[in-house]
Amino acid sequence: MTQPIPVEPKFEARHSFGTHGFTSSFLSAGLTTEQNLGFQFSLLDRHGDGYRHGGGFEQQDFSAEFRRGFDDGSWLATSISFFRDEHAAPGGLSRAEFDRNRWANSRPENHFKGFRGLIDTVWHVPSNDDWFEVFSSFSVTERNLFARRLSGTADVLDDWHDQTFFANLGLRGERNYRLGDTKHVLHGGLKVHREWLPSYAIDRAPFGSSTFVQ
Repeated sequence: MTQPIPVEPKFEARHSFGTHGFTSSFLSAGLTTEQNLGFQFSLLDRHGDGYRHGGGFEQQDFSAEFRRGFDDGSWLATSISFFRDEHAAPGGLSRAEFDRNRWANSRPENHFKGFRGLIDTVWHVPSNDDWFEVFSSFSVTERNLFARRLSGTADVLDDWHDQTFFANLGLRGERNYRLGDTKHVLHGGLKVHREWLPSYAIDRAPFGSSTFVQ
C-alpha cells in the first residue's frame, strides 16, 4: 500500500530476510515544500530461491508520486509506477513424483518474465463541502512465458507473449444537500475506459531446440 506524501521530510529503509534465500529491500523518501509541492519515491527489490527446486524469483517495484496544492484548496496529483517480475514456473507433480520428492521441479525449463507500467493523474477541486475530480490513467503490461508441454507424443517448448494497454478518462464528484432535517451525500461519476491487446502470439519449438515458429 502506498503511503501518503509526507508533510515533513521522511526517509525509510527496510531489509528483510527469510527462508529459501528470500531477501527484500525497501527504500522510500519524500517531503512537501513550502510552495505546497509534495513528492515521494519508493523502490522495492526482492528475490529468493522458492521452496521448489529451481523455483527462484526476483521482483522490482518503483513508484513516484507528485502533488501540487493551490491557494483555492484544489490540488493536482500524478503517480508513476513500474513493476517487473521474473520467476521460474515449476510444473505440477504427478502423485508418484510428489511421493518421491514434494519439492521437485518437473519442468525446470518453465520461465516467466514481464512488466507493468502505469501513470495516473487526478485534479481535485473543492467547493465548500462539495468537490469534483477529473482523473485519467494509462497502463502497459507485457508478459512472456516459456513452458514445456506435451503435444501429441512429443514434448515442445511454447513461448506465450502478449502486450496489453488500457486507458481511461473520467469525472467524479460529491454533493452534500439537506432534505428536511436529514443530510444526504450524493456521489456520481462517469468514466470512459478502453483496453486492447495489440500483440498476442504463441511460438513453438521442439523441446531442446532454440528455433521458435509462430
